[in-house]
Amino acid sequence: MAAPTPTTYTRQVGHHGVSIWSGVWGGTGEFDAEVLVDLSARADNYTNGLKIKKLIIESTTGISALVEFDCSTNNQLVALAPVGNSGVLSLDFTGLPDGGLPKTAAGSTGDIVLTTDSAASADAVYVYIEWFAH
Repeated sequence: MAAPTPTTYTRQVGHHGVSIWSGVWGGTGEFDAEVLVDLSARADNYTNGLKIKKLIIESTTGISALVEFDCSTNNQLVALAPVGNSGVLSLDFTGLPDGGLPKTAAGSTGDIVLTTDSAASADAVYVYIEWFAH
């Protein structure tokens, strides 16, 4: 079976936005760099860059969920909820000097992507991202 069709929600007001992604597996199948936040689709021409302010990943113990900035060679790690993780991974980047976690890797599109591994029936992943576009 293929990966599930996720439920998504994105809202942007000025520079600030929120994206929510949720998927529940009915079988096996993985996501490989599934776009969670598409920088080029941002409103008001705020498409030069993106900073992550807050990130929450919740997943069942049988699946891993990797969130990264999309890059042309090696993606830039943001966070990983590994297989066996049983809690909510909650990160607040607002205290960083730039007010959020920016992309810094060369060749980055600025998109935020999700990759999963070890999916099986009844696995679930939920991702919540607060971001700032410029």
